[in-house]
Amino acid sequence: TAYLIEQLFAHFGMTPSVAAAQLLLAGLMDDTGSFRYSNATVAAFDCAARLVAQGAAPEHIANILYFSLPERVLRLRAMAFNGLALLLEGRLAVIAVTDDMLQSCKADASDTEGVVELARSIEGTVAAAFLREIDSGWKVSLRSKDPRVNVNTIAGRFGGGGHPAAAGCRMQGSRDDVEQVLSGLFSEAFAQAGLSPLTR
Repeated sequence: TAYLIEQLFAHFGMTPSVAAAQLLLAGLMDDTGSFRYSNATVAAFDCAARLVAQGAAPEHIANILYFSLPERVLRLRAMAFNGLALLLEGRLAVIAVTDDMLQSCKADASDTEGVVELARSIEGTVAAAFLREIDSGWKVSLRSKDPRVNVNTIAGRFGGGGHPAAAGCRMQGSRDDVEQVLSGLFSEAFAQAGLSPLTR
């Protein structure tokens, strides 16, 4: 989205203000995972270069986005990772945040942003699932490191969707039930990707 907005500025021969350039670069950094994802293309880097030339400050933006976490967020992450489950020979990481955790940390749903990315960052994982308790069920965020493992297909089984590397859906049942279902689906996905043998 940030890239497209920057392109609109260029199309109409307009130069964004420094404040606008800052916001656009922040959006671009977030969209590309700080230029780590597959959408960190030459065009994305060129866009970033133009925004920096127009006054955006990458270090300032990075400090705000990544190095200014409130205490409640860190406490919530600690509670969530205390219940981390590594399934399928450690290739699938599953982490959950319940309503009780949010209340205990005086946090809200927005404070769970980035948790699934941390789970995906664990060495040896191929995919990660983040479960957030909602309406007697779970809001599920799925991420994949391997282009052969399409989480959009898995999310689609439950009426959700997204992209091959990042998708979401809603699931019902206990955490154990949801983990078991996801374990089965990811076991199949890993096998189809040639990542066998796997145990459930």
